[in-house]
Amino acid sequence: MDFALLLQEALAELQSETSLAVVRNGTELGQFLGGAGDQAGQPLPNIILLDLTLPGKDGFEILQDRKSSPEFATIPVIVFTGSTNPADVGRSYALGANAFVSRPAGFEELLHVMQAIEEFWLEIVSLPRNSELHP
Repeated sequence: MDFALLLQEALAELQSETSLAVVRNGTELGQFLGGAGDQAGQPLPNIILLDLTLPGKDGFEILQDRKSSPEFATIPVIVFTGSTNPADVGRSYALGANAFVSRPAGFEELLHVMQAIEEFWLEIVSLPRNSELHP
């Protein structure tokens, strides 16, 4: 099953009010975060769950691009990937990832991880809204 669908199912199971925007490759994500999403009337995300193995631009390239975009630089990026490779963990943090989470094996574990991500990043942490940074 598509991992994005599993994430949507997990959010529904948690009765979350969080919406999930899905882009299928690194190029789409770069365009979305480069302002195309905002110009299309869609708000920029509060957080980004980033897979390292995106087609087109991979997750490492997206992290590198993040440093040169003022809008993108303020959005926390959680690398959420199938990798458990210590080199991927280190490189992700070196490129500015805010967290690195290996995908859980089962749905119950995914529920726990998604609940923790929501609680920490959307309830506990204070994040600037895009309108506060660029009036």
